Amino acid sequence: MNGTRLPLLDVLSDASEDRWVFESVYEQEPCVVKVERRTSPQIPSEVANLQKLAGICGVPTILDHQIRQCCLLALKPVGRALTALQLVPKEVNDICRQIFQVLASAHARGVVHLDVSPDNIILTESNNAILVDWGVAVATGTPVGFVGKPCFASARRLGCQDTLAALPEEDFEALLHTRDFLLGLPRQEYCCEATTAAAVQATLWTQEGLPP
Repeated sequence: MNGTRLPLLDVLSDASEDRWVFESVYEQEPCVVKVERRTSPQIPSEVANLQKLAGICGVPTILDHQIRQCCLLALKPVGRALTALQLVPKEVNDICRQIFQVLASAHARGVVHLDVSPDNIILTESNNAILVDWGVAVATGTPVGFVGKPCFASARRLGCQDTLAALPEEDFEALLHTRDFLLGLPRQEYCCEATTAAAVQATLWTQEGLPP
């Protein structure tokens, strides 16, 4: 790998932080680099999940990874987080439609993201929405404790102190909370029937009177 900031790897053992994310270059291609201490499990988990999801549009592509005394992951494409952008309602809905398709494809391969939020969606220069940070994603049905961000997490997970099986509906509910946040709306509580794939698809595609 080549990049002006990659010498950071040489000082990991002396640094106080556990994780870094920055832009770099891999074989003359812009990329995002994640570096973390070996004691943190997120990069190995993210590598495994991204390998399962390889080829899905809207999921980052692994350019390189190393899991040794530290963990390093280089991904493409590069984009800007939604929280850094000013979006009009039509753009918000278009982005959420793209992420719906990403989630539906991931769920078809048995993976639940569990941390859908504006911070974890980037928009490329060509206006492609990419769902990032797959480090806490798990196989459908896996019992897990609370993960994600309270503002966007599903109601069932917010209201439970125990582990719960990871369900695709949690991702779809988080997507609806993400859409509401980007539209400047307060958090709404969605019933179980409103967070199925069919219901969320209908919500997103009929927002402007368009068929699913």
